[in-house]
Amino acid sequence: MGFLGPYMESQWALANFTVQAECACICAFGTGSSVYAICVDGSFHKYVFTKDGNCNREAYDIFLDACEDDDL
Repeated sequence: MGFLGPYMESQWALANFTVQAECACICAFGTGSSVYAICVDGSFHKYVFTKDGNCNREAYDIFLDACEDDDL
């Protein structure tokens, strides 16, 4: 252990992903190198980061159907 301690001497990686800019989302880290984004439009996204910093969308689905009909 060095003078600054393990936190300051750790290695950091940077990777990013995007979802629709007009849509508010809640993001959470999953197991391994996965990130989940659940958006207010009902969409679900799962992204997986690779060791070289690339990000791939592994899953996408829509769980909420915003219909225009008044028949509920």
